[in-house]
Amino acid sequence: MPLDNGNLLILDNLGNNRKSRIVEFNPHHTRIVWEYGGTAHQPLFSKTCGTGQPLPNGNIRIAESDRGSAIEVTTDGDIVWEFYNPHRAGERNELIATLFEIRRVGRGFFGWMDGN
Repeated sequence: MPLDNGNLLILDNLGNNRKSRIVEFNPHHTRIVWEYGGTAHQPLFSKTCGTGQPLPNGNIRIAESDRGSAIEVTTDGDIVWEFYNPHRAGERNELIATLFEIRRVGRGFFGWMDGN
């Protein structure tokens, strides 16, 4: 995803020792200027796909598609919001709904919920 500063926000799910990470890449200087790969306790991992979304407050929303989870992190790497899909399917609960993308919507987006 192109950012306003000219950098790119990219999901790297193969080049980080078989773990995933979100990187902000500066194509002009060909270098990574920021990255988030999870924590030692819970590394970021999505084998097939995922997304990163910059938010107006400077945080990054990350969808770990294959885990059915999403997090919002600060540029310091602190998790400020997280969602884990609790629903599973399959004979051994091995299947989970994939989150391809997650978006923040403002209050009033679903006007019918507010009684409007």
